Amino acid sequence: MTGQFEVNDKVVHPHYGAGFIRRQGFKEVEGKQIKCIEIDTLFNSTKVFVPLDSIVISGLRKPISKNGVKLIMHLLQSPRRSLPKRHRTRIQHLEEKLKTGRSEDCAKIMRDLYEKYSEGSLSMTERRIFEKVRNLLSSEIAIAKDISLDKGREKVNKELAKKKRKGSSRK
Repeated sequence: MTGQFEVNDKVVHPHYGAGFIRRQGFKEVEGKQIKCIEIDTLFNSTKVFVPLDSIVISGLRKPISKNGVKLIMHLLQSPRRSLPKRHRTRIQHLEEKLKTGRSEDCAKIMRDLYEKYSEGSLSMTERRIFEKVRNLLSSEIAIAKDISLDKGREKVNKELAKKKRKGSSRK
């Protein structure tokens, strides 16, 4: 198909999460027929169309391996890093990490925001970023481990809950 991806391959789109390539075909865009791949995502069962000539710039990639899942779980448990104090600077920092589309960066965002999330002290924008990252990570873990999206989300939530228990035992 594209050399890099085939129909039924598992893929991760940096903005829509993990899914499967369902088919290749043409999509009409502004009166032109564009050759695209169609991806069914796990989260919200969204259909995403990626033009074949834009696959590289779209950030579409193969999902992490099972060892990659272990790394993600380790990152979720690692000590959080401090974020910029100014709200605008903090949001820019988080959005830049999110734009990379890397699962490691998503895990770091969750790790760094989790304490404020569990206290209910995230701003609306931070909460939106946190929830988006949780959905992206959950879908990628689900597809990497061949489990349901709910089970992927459960794994992420359990890992974060462990962190909370560890933190509360230190106080």
